[in-house]
Amino acid sequence: MKAILCVAVQLMLCIGTMAFVDLVGCERGLVELHKAKDFPWLRQMIKRDLKFEMDDADTIAAFTVHDKDLDEIDHVVFAGNQENGKAVTFIYESLEDGERAPLNRIPYSIYYRYLECEVPAHEEDTES
Repeated sequence: MKAILCVAVQLMLCIGTMAFVDLVGCERGLVELHKAKDFPWLRQMIKRDLKFEMDDADTIAAFTVHDKDLDEIDHVVFAGNQENGKAVTFIYESLEDGERAPLNRIPYSIYYRYLECEVPAHEEDTES
């Protein structure tokens, strides 16, 4: 019983340290699709932070999401191959000094919830 409680506390502490955009009234940018071979710097970060290896032909689908007050902005990413199921979803923040925060893995369900954020009207026309 103590082991289960310890794991639950550790999980809550980890979740508490990760910044997530409030999904109420959130907006997102367009989803940008790229091949993994075109982003070696991101592949290195994925390998380092998430212990996930990508192939050159794998897909990177990324978009920016922010809360209704523009206080919290995250970059949401799917990386991998949807056909064979070898993929990872994660978020990261851009820090004020231009650096990137470490990548934080998120469940697919959270990734899809971020996709449900509203696309502003001026961007909506170009997303089809």
